[in-house]
Amino acid sequence: MFLARLHPRKRPLAFVRMAALLAERFSSARFVLIGPDEGEGAAVRDAIAGSGHSEQITWMGAASPERTDELLATAKVYVLPAFDEVFPMSVLEAMRAGTPVVTTDSLGIAADCRAHGAALVTDGSAHQLAAAVASLLDDATLAEEIRIGAGRYLEEQLNIARVAEQLESAYAAAAGNRR
Repeated sequence: MFLARLHPRKRPLAFVRMAALLAERFSSARFVLIGPDEGEGAAVRDAIAGSGHSEQITWMGAASPERTDELLATAKVYVLPAFDEVFPMSVLEAMRAGTPVVTTDSLGIAADCRAHGAALVTDGSAHQLAAAVASLLDDATLAEEIRIGAGRYLEEQLNIARVAEQLESAYAAAAGNRR
């Protein structure tokens, strides 16, 4: 699943190329893009039509925010091939939903994802994205390890108490430097 705006930065076309690489091997899989068109809709439609796998690759359009958790929880893998995203909320939402994540090394949280085993981090190429997704679909143990790592990352680094401590410390240090 890809659940994000269809914007060049989110790279929905990379998702379609990845899905086309995987479609024959995983013939019962469905590769779904969900999100509003923000410049890439026509190109995504054309790429799906030209993939030869339009029965497996679909763009559902936008979904209401109320459905996000439900949609993410039903996905086998969440893929965000975005570049230069600092803190992609959809990745964190997928982690919270217990869905293994595949993403790119240009995200601001890529190093943390790797350190905690919270996601499979790729260079963003269709081939690396496809290899990462295939490994999760083929290996239930790996998928579970990624889920566990994501839960650990959310708890250790992003729970509200930890964030509040970090903010308090940062503000205290800044106030101390002004005296």
